[in-house]
Amino acid sequence: MLDPIRQNARSWGVKIVFGIIIIVFVFWGVGSFRNQNGSVVGYVNDTPVNVTEYRQALERATEQLRSRFPDLDAEMLKQLGLRRQVFSQIVDAELVRQKAKDTGMVVSDEEVREIIRSTPAFQSDRGGFDYELYRRLLRANGLTEVSYEAGMRTELLLDKMRQVATLPAKASEQEARDHFAFARDTAVVRYALFPLEDFTAQASPSEEEIAGYYEQNKARFTLPAQARISYLLFSAEQMARPEQVPAEEVRQYYEAHADKFQRQEEVRASHILVKVAKDAPQEEVDTAKAKIEDIRKKITGSLSFADAAKKFSEGPSGPAGGDLGWFGRGRMVPTFEQAAFALKPGQVSAPVRTEFGWHIIKLEERREPGQIPLAEVESDIRAELARDTAASLVGDALDEATELAAAGQSLAEIAKSLHMVPRDSGMFSESAGPAGIGLNDEAKRVIFSLADGELTDTPVSSGNGYILAEKAGSKPESVKPLDEVRVQIETLLKRDKALELSKAKAQALAKQLADPAAREQAAASLPELKTSEPFDRKGTVPDLGANQDLAKDAFVAKSGEWLPGAYSSPKGWYVAKLDALIPAPESEWQSQKDMWVAALTQSREQELYQAFIESLRSEAKIEIVNPQYLE
Repeated sequence: MLDPIRQNARSWGVKIVFGIIIIVFVFWGVGSFRNQNGSVVGYVNDTPVNVTEYRQALERATEQLRSRFPDLDAEMLKQLGLRRQVFSQIVDAELVRQKAKDTGMVVSDEEVREIIRSTPAFQSDRGGFDYELYRRLLRANGLTEVSYEAGMRTELLLDKMRQVATLPAKASEQEARDHFAFARDTAVVRYALFPLEDFTAQASPSEEEIAGYYEQNKARFTLPAQARISYLLFSAEQMARPEQVPAEEVRQYYEAHADKFQRQEEVRASHILVKVAKDAPQEEVDTAKAKIEDIRKKITGSLSFADAAKKFSEGPSGPAGGDLGWFGRGRMVPTFEQAAFALKPGQVSAPVRTEFGWHIIKLEERREPGQIPLAEVESDIRAELARDTAASLVGDALDEATELAAAGQSLAEIAKSLHMVPRDSGMFSESAGPAGIGLNDEAKRVIFSLADGELTDTPVSSGNGYILAEKAGSKPESVKPLDEVRVQIETLLKRDKALELSKAKAQALAKQLADPAAREQAAASLPELKTSEPFDRKGTVPDLGANQDLAKDAFVAKSGEWLPGAYSSPKGWYVAKLDALIPAPESEWQSQKDMWVAALTQSREQELYQAFIESLRSEAKIEIVNPQYLE
C-alpha cells in the first residue's frame, strides 16, 4: 500500500501528506490489540489476528478506496475481495515482523524520534517540530502518542526488512539497455497476401450448410423477451415551467447573486496541431516544427486558417476549423494559454510547443472581465428557478399519483387528473431497459413481472426522477426465422470458407519456400510483395493486425530470409520474409535510460519482495478460524 509513496520519496515526511491513517492501515494491528480478549479471525504462527484489529484495518481500507472512488458500493467491494485482501496484508506484515524479530533487526528510539521530528506536518509555521501540533493531529485522527510511535516503529522495521530483501534488485545500465532494445526494436517484413476476395467465388455455402449452422447456433439468433410501458415521469426537469417564472423574480435573483454572474477574461481561439510526443527524439520534434512552420506560411498566403486546420490539423478540433470556443485562464496548458492570451484578435502566433505537439494559434475574439449581462443568463436563471419550484411539487404529485393508483385508476385516468401526458417507451429487453429512463435492475425486474395492462404499485426510481408505469405490451423470447438471418449466415460461412482456402494456399507456399529446392519457383509464383510498416515484438502490424507468431519469427530471422510459417490477418493469410531489423534510436535511449534503469529496478524489487513474502508464507502456519469475517 505504501510502495508508491516509497517510489517517489524515502522521506517519511511525504507519507503524512497522504494522511496519518494510511500509516496504520495494514502494518499496525496484530501487535496493537494482543492484550484484548474476544474473537479472532485467525492465527499467524500462533499469533492471533483479532477481530477488532481486522475490522479497523478493513474500515481504513474501505475509507481510502471510497475517498478515491466515491461510487463504490458494498457489492463492488465484495467483488474486489477487499475483506480477504486486508486479512492477507495483515498476515504478510506479521510474517515480516516475526522474521525481523528472528534476525535481531530493531529500530532505535532515536530513529523513531528523528522521523517524527522531521515530518513536515508536525512543523510549525516558524519551522521546527511543534509538540502541541503533533498531539493535536494525532487526536484528530483518533491516535495516541504511544500507539502512533509504536506503529511508526513497526513501519520502520518493515521498511528495513524490505530494503534488505530487495538489495539484489538494482539493475545495471546494460540490463536496462537490453530491456529497452527488446521493447523498442522494430522489424519490417515483405509479404505476399492471399486476400479473401480471391476465394469468395469458391466459398459459397450450400443450403444444407446454412440450415445446419442455423440449427446449431440458434442461441445467436434468439431475441430476448421484450416489454413496452406507458409511463408518467415525475422529475423537477419535467415538471418545471420556465415560461411561468415572472421577469421580476428573474431580475431579483440576478441582482442577489451578482457574484455568480461574473465573467473572467476569456478568449475564443482556433489552433492547428501537429502531434509529437512529449519525450520524442529531437529529430521528430524538429520535423514536426518544420511542418507547422510550413502550414503557417500557407496561412499567411492564400489559405484561410479554418481551411488549413481542416486540412492539416491533427487535433480533434480540426474538422471544426480548429475552433476551441471560449476559454478562460487555467483551462489550457500554461504554454498554450500564455501564447493565446498574448495575441490580439486576428493575430496568428508563432509555433508553440506543448506536451501534445506543435501548435499555431489564431485569436478570434476577446471578452474582458466583468458582469455578464442579464440577457445572456436570463434563460438559465428561469430554468433554475423553475426547477427549484418544481422540486417542491414532485413529492406532492407522487403522493397523489400513488393514491389514485391505489384507488384503481388507470394510467390514462391518473394522467388526466394530474394534467400530465403519458409517454411511450417502445419495446425493450430486460437487460437493456427502456432508452432514456435509466431504470435500475430491480425496477426492470418489477416491470417484466407485470401482466399486460398492470400498473406498478408505487412509482419506481429512474435516472432523473420517478416513473409510474403501466405495462402496455410484451413479446416472449423468440428465435429469428432462418429466412431473416440467411444472408448473415451465408456471409459468415462464405468468409470462413474463404479464410480456410487462403490459409491452405499460404501454408502450401510457406512449405515450398522453406525447401531450398522449391524456393525459387515458389517465390516466382507469389503475388506482388508489399512492405509492412515497422512493428515491435507485440506483433501489431498496420494493415495486417496483430500476430504474435509473425513477431516471434521475424525477430529471430536474418535479413532476406523467408519466415517459416503462414500468418493470419483479417484480410487473409500471407507469407513473409524479413526485410530489416531496426534498432531503437540511440538518442531515445540516452534520453530515457534513467527511467528504464529505475523501472527495471522497481520491477525487480517487487518480484524479490513478493518472493520473500511467499517464502515466509510457505514456512508459516496460517489459520483462519472464523471465515465468516472474510466473506
